Amino acid sequence: MNLRVTSRDMAILTLPQSMPWAEGFSFLASQREWLSKKTLGFPSVTRLEDYFKKGGQVWLDETAKNLEWSDPNVSPTSLISNEHAVITLKLQGNNLEAELMKSCLGLARKNLPLRLTDLSRLHGLTWKKYRIGNQKSRWGSCSNAGTISLNWRLILLPFEMGNYVLCHELAHLKHMNHSIEFWDFLESLVPGAKKMDGELRNLSRTVMGLARNS
Repeated sequence: MNLRVTSRDMAILTLPQSMPWAEGFSFLASQREWLSKKTLGFPSVTRLEDYFKKGGQVWLDETAKNLEWSDPNVSPTSLISNEHAVITLKLQGNNLEAELMKSCLGLARKNLPLRLTDLSRLHGLTWKKYRIGNQKSRWGSCSNAGTISLNWRLILLPFEMGNYVLCHELAHLKHMNHSIEFWDFLESLVPGAKKMDGELRNLSRTVMGLARNS
């Protein structure tokens, strides 16, 4: 048998073909407490439109920016100022969420590589390639080949926290594990790394649930 949780509202139980349904249901009932803990750990799904209208911000530098949008009959553009990130969306029908997702992904693809480059130069670390994606549960990863993959939602984290994630992945260029040596090295890059990692887990419950259906 295999039981896995895929969201706050869904778990999938896989049974061997020869196993009676009753045995599967009995096992499922015995895992009720485990299921409750696992589902509560999943982020609640939130629309980007609602997130930004309720005060969610983007962090492209040390200053948080309010994301605003309009729907003129022109090609999509963006304007970044000290306090605002204003994007124009060319909407057709009820596609606001998809267009917001596309614009946020575009901002991340412009912003995150620059930050990654600055931090790698600061700490004398060299990566080979980078990718910006729409990961559902991971903030980032680093491959043995030196490719760093980053979640576009990093621009929704406070700037210092986002940079912590970038340094976390850069640290894996030296240590491809989470050993004591890894954490000691990361601590040399980001003092208080362990504490920030705990804070990141708390933020994940909100930010990771954004645009999950995009």
